[in-house]
Formats: sequence, structure tokens, C-alpha cells
Amino acid sequence: MPLSIALPIRTILWPLVGAATILVLGRLLPNWLRRLAAAGFATLTLVVLSSLRSVEAVRVALSWQPINLFRTSPTFYADSLSLAAGITLAGVTGALVLGIRGRQPRTPWHPLMLIALAGSLATMLAANLLTLALGSALLDLALIAIVLWARSDEEQGGATLAVVVPGIASTSLLFFTALWLDASAGHTSLAGARLPTQVLQLLAIAGLLRMLIFPLHPRRLSAPQDAAALLLPVSTGIYLLARVQALAPLLAEFGGFMALGLLAVIAGGLLVWSGGLVAVADEEGRSGIGQLWSAGLIYQTGYALLMALLFPRAALWPVLCLPLALGALAIWWDAGLERATAARTGRLWQAWQSTAPQRARLIARLRPRFPGLARWRGLVEVRHLLALLPAIALASIAGAPLTAGFRQRWPLYAGLLAQGSPDVLLLFAADVFLVAGFWLVLGLSLRRTRRRRNAPGAVLAVGLLVLALLAAGIAPDGFGLRPVPPSTVSAWGSGLLFILPWLLGAWLARRASHLADYARVVQAVLSLDWLYRGASWLGQRLAGLFFWLGQVGEGDGWWGWALIILALGAAFLAAR
Repeated sequence: MPLSIALPIRTILWPLVGAATILVLGRLLPNWLRRLAAAGFATLTLVVLSSLRSVEAVRVALSWQPINLFRTSPTFYADSLSLAAGITLAGVTGALVLGIRGRQPRTPWHPLMLIALAGSLATMLAANLLTLALGSALLDLALIAIVLWARSDEEQGGATLAVVVPGIASTSLLFFTALWLDASAGHTSLAGARLPTQVLQLLAIAGLLRMLIFPLHPRRLSAPQDAAALLLPVSTGIYLLARVQALAPLLAEFGGFMALGLLAVIAGGLLVWSGGLVAVADEEGRSGIGQLWSAGLIYQTGYALLMALLFPRAALWPVLCLPLALGALAIWWDAGLERATAARTGRLWQAWQSTAPQRARLIARLRPRFPGLARWRGLVEVRHLLALLPAIALASIAGAPLTAGFRQRWPLYAGLLAQGSPDVLLLFAADVFLVAGFWLVLGLSLRRTRRRRNAPGAVLAVGLLVLALLAAGIAPDGFGLRPVPPSTVSAWGSGLLFILPWLLGAWLARRASHLADYARVVQAVLSLDWLYRGASWLGQRLAGLFFWLGQVGEGDGWWGWALIILALGAAFLAAR
């Protein structure tokens, strides 16, 4: 790529060049090479974004005016907020395209993910509303292509177009807001003069639509590719919400936003618990994991909204927690790691098996000195190590210490306690059900012992994401994120409230067999399938009514013209 191209623009061009290259050479490359190529281009984007952290931030404008209605052109600005979010999404995209194999040997899913990454980065690096809308539109095009390709796969089914409708509405809202701001203020800059309150509110609504906040959540995801494709737009919506709060933290003044966040957290916690029961009851475990993934997304988006309301300067933490944890679970879902099985093929496994006599003699010598060695021996089995990877991702969603999720769950409890808000009780109840679902899925992972083919790419991808979750929880300063402000609430009181959901969740998980019927009712109600079926029925009836009116107006006998003439005559007589 020519050195004359500015670095912020290169971050968008690299994934586009990679997508074009893979699509052109798709029939000549095997699937594993396509995955490596897509991961390589995502890594190049990550390197360019990392290099921008050591360069002074400057505004870069393109000498291109895509729409004559605007007085400005697309402009990019790489500040610390956008770089932290962009680096996270570039790394997650690289792990996803490396770890997820795709439905078919020559699937276009991997290059389409690179296009979606380019749209997300264009949105995050946008310095004005026009660039924000263009990046959002590019993201929509990639997501629509992924959904349409998924639906064309008759064997696997796929997501419906309903998951892209909120994103299209968000893009349309951004375009109209940019037109309004350009007409009223003469600019669309996000870093210039103070933006009107109405503009910030519209940007926040666009972010909520993009992040698929409950009840706009995705339903009936049948494949991990569809789930992974939603991580980039959802994370982009969370970033847009964090950007609004960084400009002016005004969303906390409206009680509806807090109620919407709490509703999503409660619904997500209950659905994680019921999804865990489904996964335990299902022998294959594949239908339950899809519902569990959607429930985790609902819960995390609710937490993102609450973090943006209570801690505006730390609202970017969910952009780190959500894609890392749910990306690891999507790869785990695709690779079959939920069965927690150890591969029986490969050179490494054969080498390990060859040392079985030596290990047996060593254990026989150590057993008299260490009687409990035989009991702890199973903990080092490969199947338990594989089960540990998705377990850490689930633990991060539940806010376990030493994970990235802990950095947003603990301050949220302390912040609500400091305000004396009763909402902390609702949050506590939601977390009890969430932790119960975590214990159920963890037990399921440890019990799966079936043999399967080795997936080194998936294990590597999940391992990198889990390592990032642990690193962010232990040393968050290296990610360039602002720390959450300390709370004046007693650490003992917050700690007790933090530990109780884990204890009650474990007790609730042990009573899974007695509460299975209640879980099915909860899942049937909160999934909102009944609501969408009712809306679909109403839409079909309205479409039939309009079709009948069209037939009357233009059918046999031209009754429509007779009605029009009658109406005009009545109006003429009334006017006289």
C-alpha cells in the first residue's frame, strides 16, 4: 500500500483489500488458506491501529464529496477512544476468521467479515456525522450479504433479515441527523462546536438500534457464523453510545434509558439460566448453546447501557468485554468445544500418548508420598483444559474476578449502592440467574467426553481471546481504557453483595431438574417469539387490506375511479 495514504485511511483499506483478494482468488484457495489470509489482513489492520497510538492525532479528510447535499467530505480522526475500540475489534475479527471454519469449503463469510470490520472502523474513526453514516452503511451492506448468503444455504438455515432492520434504521437516522446538522449549523463535525442536545439524543438512539438492545435482540440463531457476524455491529453501537456520553453525559437525565438497560439485564440473566437448562437437557448441546449465546448478548448490551449511564468516562469497557467473551463462545460453538473433548489425532497427542508408561511409573512412585495425587490427576487432562477456555469466557460475562467482566460489574454494584438506588436489587436478581446458567454450562462442558477432530485454529483463537480477557482484568492499563472511578461504598458491603450471586446461583443450578418447567415458560415469554408472530400476523392482514384496495381501484369495472368521481362531486357540492 502506498506510503502517501494516511494511516487512519489504511486501517480501512487493509480489510477491504483483503476481502477483495479473497473473493477474487476464492475458488483457487482452500478454506484453511482463506482463513489464514483473512486473519493476516485483520492482523495488518491491528498493527496499523497500534502504530497510530504513538502518532499525534490529526484530522484526515478525503477529497471526495459523496453526496452534494453536504458541505463537507468524509473526515477521520484517530483519538484514544476510537483506537482502543478499533484495536479490540480488529483483534476479535482476526480470531473469529481464524477459528470459525464456515459452512462450506469455499464460504464467503470470511471476506464479508473483513468488509464489516472496515465499516466498523470507519464508524469509529469518523470525525463527522457524514463519515459516521457512511461507515454504518458499509457495515449494513456486509451484514445484509452475510444474512442473505446464510439464508441461501438450505441445509443450515441461517439468520433472518430481521437482525439487519435495526441497523438500517440506525444508518438512516445518522444520515438524516447529518443533513439536519449541516443545514442548521453548517457543519457535521463531532469534534467542533458543542453539538445540540437533540443531535446527541438522536446519536444515542442510533447507537441503541445498532447494538440490538432488548427487545430488538436476535432470535433463533442457527449457526455460529451468524452469531459472530453480529459482534462487530453490536460493538459499534456500544462505541457510538460511549462516544455520545464522552461528548456530553446527558443520557442519565432520562429515566427511560435506565429502565431499558435494567430490562435487558434481567431478561438476559433469565434467558442465560433457561438456556443453560436447555443445553443440559439436549444431548447434542448445540440448540442450547445458540440460545445461550443470544442471552449472553442481551445481558451484555444491557450492562453496556448501564455503564454508559453511570460511568460516562468508562463506558468503553463493554466494547472490550462483549466481543472478547462472546467471540470466544462463538468459536467454541463452531468448533464443538462445548463437548470439551480432547483430540485423539495429531503429532502432539501421539507424542503425549507415547509417554504414558513413564508417567504411570512416576505417579506410582509419588503416590505413597502424595495420597491425593490420584484424585487431582484428572484436572490436567486435555479435555478439562479445553473446557476451561469457554468457562473463562462465561466467567467474564458473569463478572468473575481477574477477568475483564469484573471491571464493569463491581463498579456498577458500588455505583448503585452509593446512590442508594433500589435498582441494585433487580441487578442482583439478574446476576443470580446468570451465575446459575454459568454453573450449568460449566458442568455440561466438564461432562462432555466425546471424541472429535482436532481444531488447532479454534483452540488458538479461543485461547488468544481468553488471554485478552484475563490480561484486561489483571492489568487494564495496557488497553488504553480509562479506569472506573473509585466508589466511597464500603468494600465489605460491596464484596458481600458481589459474592452472594455466586452462592445463590450455585444453589439454583443444583435445583435445575426441579425448575425445568419454569425455565421453559420463562424462555417462551422472554424470547418474545409470540410478540413477533403477532406483529407478523398484523402486518400480513394490513398488506392484504392494501392489496384489496388496489384491486378495487384498478380491478374489473374500475370501481376505484367511480369512488374518486363520487368523492370529487361530493366535495364540489359541499364547497358550493
